[in-house]
Amino acid sequence: MKFEVGQRIIGKINNVTDYGIFVSFKNKSGLIYKDDFKDGWEREKLKFQPGQEVRVVITQIKNKKIALSLKHVDDPNLVDPDNQFNNLSQEAFASTLTELTVQAKKTIKDLQDGLN
Repeated sequence: MKFEVGQRIIGKINNVTDYGIFVSFKNKSGLIYKDDFKDGWEREKLKFQPGQEVRVVITQIKNKKIALSLKHVDDPNLVDPDNQFNNLSQEAFASTLTELTVQAKKTIKDLQDGLN
């Protein structure tokens, strides 16, 4: 699988070090550098343990090294190449969203009716 900047992935923490958090995913690994946590690294690193799953975003790929971020997972400037809605116009996105909302409401109603 080819990885790209902006891609959101779920990985497992391998190790928490003084430099940051090493995360493995799909036969690759990357580093959430301690600067992602600003001045709170010493406090924040205590929240993470090896084996824990984390959702991260790829922020840089350089010389086969992958930089990851927790802080920028929801950054709209890092466009996820896997997002199926990336290439939709605003009108098409609004239409798709409306259609999904209608489907969701119908499913909820069907589930509620099944409980009665």
